[in-house]
Amino acid sequence: MKAMSNCVWSDMLCSPVISWEDPMLRNLGPLTGRLSRADLEICPGWEASWAEAYQADPAALATIRVHSADVEVLIFNATWCPDCRREVPRFFKALDQAGLSALPLTLLGLDRTLRDAEGLAAQWGIKAVPTFIFLRDGAELGRIVERPTSTLEGDIARILAPGAPPR
Repeated sequence: MKAMSNCVWSDMLCSPVISWEDPMLRNLGPLTGRLSRADLEICPGWEASWAEAYQADPAALATIRVHSADVEVLIFNATWCPDCRREVPRFFKALDQAGLSALPLTLLGLDRTLRDAEGLAAQWGIKAVPTFIFLRDGAELGRIVERPTSTLEGDIARILAPGAPPR
């Protein structure tokens, strides 16, 4: 049985003894609160398959790798959102391919009104999901909202290294 992080389904607090594999849990609604990558990977209906065929641009990944020092990422996500189910697994695959699986990040699951119990979505002005916010030393470098303008890794490279050539 896989353990869960500090997450909430509606008003139900998850505990380490609750597993996504339990058929009783499949229809409990959106997964909200602070999440881990593992929470999403075992979430029923989560589309990790979107990332399987995704091939990130090696040059953009190299730029990300070089400019990732002191970077933290906030990810506002919703398990009910098709764009999140496509882009968030691709984001994790790009991090893996860049050798940055341990990059500090906070993953927050939002409800259908784009709110979270901590009020972080309101604090960061979240209007759509997914929203990836890139910070260095607490200052926002940039964000990707819903979908990238070119490729996910290309947009990340432009945010982390604004003077770098476009990808």
